[in-house]
Amino acid sequence: INGVYWGTYNVVERPDEGFTSDYIGGSKDDWDVQNSGNPVNGDLQTWNQLLRMARDIDRLVDGSDEQFASWMEMQGQLPDGSPHPDAEDLLDVENYIDYLIVNFYGGNTDWPFKNYYAARQRGPDSTGFKFFVWDAEWSLNLRSSVRTNNLGDTRGVAAVYGELRNVPEFKLWFADRIQKHFSPGGIFYVDPQNPNWNPAHPERNEPAALFYELTNAMRRPLVAESARWGDQHNTVPHTVDESWEPQVNAMLSLYFPQRSANMLSYFRDAGLMSSVPTPRFLQRGGQVGTVSLTTHAGQIYFSTDGSDPRLPGGEVSPTAQLYSRPISVSETTQIRVRALHNGEWSAIDEAQFFANDFQPATSENLAVTEIHFNPREADPAELQVDNDEFEFIEVANVG
Repeated sequence: INGVYWGTYNVVERPDEGFTSDYIGGSKDDWDVQNSGNPVNGDLQTWNQLLRMARDIDRLVDGSDEQFASWMEMQGQLPDGSPHPDAEDLLDVENYIDYLIVNFYGGNTDWPFKNYYAARQRGPDSTGFKFFVWDAEWSLNLRSSVRTNNLGDTRGVAAVYGELRNVPEFKLWFADRIQKHFSPGGIFYVDPQNPNWNPAHPERNEPAALFYELTNAMRRPLVAESARWGDQHNTVPHTVDESWEPQVNAMLSLYFPQRSANMLSYFRDAGLMSSVPTPRFLQRGGQVGTVSLTTHAGQIYFSTDGSDPRLPGGEVSPTAQLYSRPISVSETTQIRVRALHNGEWSAIDEAQFFANDFQPATSENLAVTEIHFNPREADPAELQVDNDEFEFIEVANVG
């Protein structure tokens, strides 16, 4: 700045009405946005409506038809999943749960009572409140630890979670997201048999692998950062080798090998994981002729069309199949599975499989098959769309 090196910056977009309008849709005026309980666009009327509805749902008998109807109404739906004529979607449940899991995993101790953004587009086409991590530096061993457990904190943005965490539909959805993020390939997966960080096997510790990638990218820039600011608070300057590197190594060797297992224990103790084990793929994805599954309890139901084997409310989906023998795979197939035991469902799991004759795309068989450049002028029905949006390049695996 003005010819003086000023340091390394983390450039972040503020998740206000401009952000939501650009990335999600609608005009800026359509959005209610709040920062830590303070409206920055629109108002808090719908947020307070969501809080009241969550409280009412919690007060109903768990698993009752009345509670399920209210749960679906909160999402703008009738019990059969069709649009509710008199209710809008108030909560993007999946986004909310993922947001909570990220903050819980990080052990964010300067949250949930502050440091959050939440936004909802008004109107019948709304998909509910969405949540954005903000000002979350008191995480990942900074003013927190590998043992931090704040699942019991239901202030601020976690108030809705506090009301819904005992509701069966919310609990199972939470269990589904835990299964996704803490299973092989998930962002928080750590191999329980090989939890220690090993650069030769990054797949064994996914959060450590991401941290390793990010810190590697920052290592050289921080040399200049330490030269500029390393002595701001200390007579002896902080340096990359003596100050930063030991912290990185401690995270890789101590924090990430333990944190996921600790979180799974906390989730289990909080009742946010199903007591029914999720069925296990004997081979998790890839090229196969057949797919075999196993479970420790109950019957396995699966789907091959991308749908959930379980309907909201707990019934078996009409598109689900009861597993009795290995599943044949003749084309690219997404298989989703649950177990049902004594009326209780496991969390869902899924994997993608390819037939044995499938040929992955390579430089030898991936071809550009069509280019649509500088298309004709839009006709009257298309005038609301920028003409450049009609440009495309088509590629195909011709193997």
